[in-house]
Amino acid sequence: MSTIEQAMVHGIRAQQAGRFELARSVYEAIVRQAPRHPVSANAWANLAALHERHNRVSQAVSSAEEALGIDPGHPVAGLVAARCLRRNGACEEALVRVESVPTERHTSGLMYERARLLDRLGCYDAAYEGYVLANRHRMEERPGVNRTVLPRMIAETRRCFTEDWVDGWYDLSPSERPSPLFLVGFNRSGTTLLDRMMGAHPGVEVLEEHVGGVAAIDEARRVLGGRYPAGLADLGDSLADRARAAYFSVIDRHITTGFDGLVVDKLPLNTISLGLIYRLFPDARVVLSLRHPADVVLSNFMQAYSPNPITVHFGSIPAAAQIYSEVMGLGQHLRQVLPLPVLEVRYEDLVEDWETEIRRLLDFAGLEWNPMVLKYRGLAAQEHIDTPSYDQVVEPVYSRSIGRWRNYTDALAPAWGSLLPFIRCFGYTD
Repeated sequence: MSTIEQAMVHGIRAQQAGRFELARSVYEAIVRQAPRHPVSANAWANLAALHERHNRVSQAVSSAEEALGIDPGHPVAGLVAARCLRRNGACEEALVRVESVPTERHTSGLMYERARLLDRLGCYDAAYEGYVLANRHRMEERPGVNRTVLPRMIAETRRCFTEDWVDGWYDLSPSERPSPLFLVGFNRSGTTLLDRMMGAHPGVEVLEEHVGGVAAIDEARRVLGGRYPAGLADLGDSLADRARAAYFSVIDRHITTGFDGLVVDKLPLNTISLGLIYRLFPDARVVLSLRHPADVVLSNFMQAYSPNPITVHFGSIPAAAQIYSEVMGLGQHLRQVLPLPVLEVRYEDLVEDWETEIRRLLDFAGLEWNPMVLKYRGLAAQEHIDTPSYDQVVEPVYSRSIGRWRNYTDALAPAWGSLLPFIRCFGYTD
């Protein structure tokens, strides 16, 4: 392996590890030293992807053009160029850019982008078929993901949590540290927009869902081991304190040293962990982010997720609707048997009048209004956002995603029986 190839491997590993500035410096060194080397096309393309992912669109365009100048059919550079065109409103030109990449070099990322562009251009039947193919391709890239993990956890938790069981719990000594605020819901329900707005408040720090590779509450669950969930009833102070310590060990790695404000733990699917949250932090407040269930399911179906035991359920609309009903059904059940203070925030209300909704949320959290919240978009543009919403939260609040499901009623029809109870429960129209 040549020196330049070794450097490229080093850059890729840094990028995969989340060391984005190191990766950027490695790629820049490669293109300086060997501007026309074939490896430099990959370096330029990866630079373009880094820039676009961090919302530096003009720099992403320049880097993508450099890569395409060396390799006109480069799939990563073509994808980034298309994304930048779409972000600038040139969807038809972006579609041409995607389709200019030779078919044999199409990746699942290009397939998702093509489907997204077709959706934006109003070609809904073609977009749906494009997403079906993209999801199939993505799932084939990583076969064998266990589909039973999440349903089994949900079923076991629901079986355990009854009012009589909760009434029989031993009392625990309170946590020595203030409880976080938990921001939950379901993937693609608006939690990233909420956390960006809340995180702009100087008295708030947000623990992002993918930070550190493990959720804080999962670390607490690991300490409890086989005692979760059935052993929560007779959980003693010693083990509870160890679980809390494990939880805060994750928190402390990712918030500012000495920060004494409100920590927001944002993980949408902590909806299924509300029982554990209440056991360890009975005074914790919970914000439940809601969005029309059909839009939530459709949006998850449309995302280019890497398959894991959660996202493996999003490969088809019926499967996504089924896991949505299981997660949100458990969430509603836990709210009935636990005295949790929960504030519901609807994505549609946030879009209509976001300042009023955030004021209401801050009041629920015990915080006064701060004008820095008005600057959330500028602050978000300076940060790495590790969710599919990274390019959306830096835009002005928009309504184009509300009611998108109406363009896909035929595709959603097989899932409607799973969704209708929640559409009505959460006050939406069907």
